[in-house]
Amino acid sequence: METITKILITKECHVPIEVIAEAVFVLEKSFGLDRQTITDKLKDFIRFQENLVPETNVVLYGLNLYAATGFDIIDCLL
Repeated sequence: METITKILITKECHVPIEVIAEAVFVLEKSFGLDRQTITDKLKDFIRFQENLVPETNVVLYGLNLYAATGFDIIDCLL
């Protein structure tokens, strides 16, 4: 984890929206995390570095919608 943090701090990184959607799917289906936990953790990750995710406000809104509803993450991000 220390290496990942160092890379994020010292280098410019970009995470596509598709990777966020896949992370949600894996955290929910493979690890059994609830929607609110997934949303909280990914929001912390997204806010870690400015411009890490394109259209950050849209992604954050989509994650909030995902946590509050039964909608699929893809539908929430569209």
